Amino acid sequence: MKHTLLNQKARKKIAELAEQNNLSRCELKLAGCMGDAHAPAHRHKRSWYYDKPEHYLYDLNQWVAACTNCHLKIEFDRELTMSLFNQLRGKE
Repeated sequence: MKHTLLNQKARKKIAELAEQNNLSRCELKLAGCMGDAHAPAHRHKRSWYYDKPEHYLYDLNQWVAACTNCHLKIEFDRELTMSLFNQLRGKE
């Protein structure tokens, strides 16, 4: 339950940040990109954030706006994920 509430709160904050930063289009732009960003893609697997302070989930350095197709392409490719995040957000 704790993680569910944390995720809901972070999701709301991410939506606010996306609007403030005009992040409505997919930033990853991989082959097959759908264009519209439907969900944030995080730099790390969600469990990585659970023992970190709450703000990491919505820290702009920790997520990018992504379409479903691009999100799925980086989901299990750690090397690609880190490469794209380093290009778009810089290193941690």
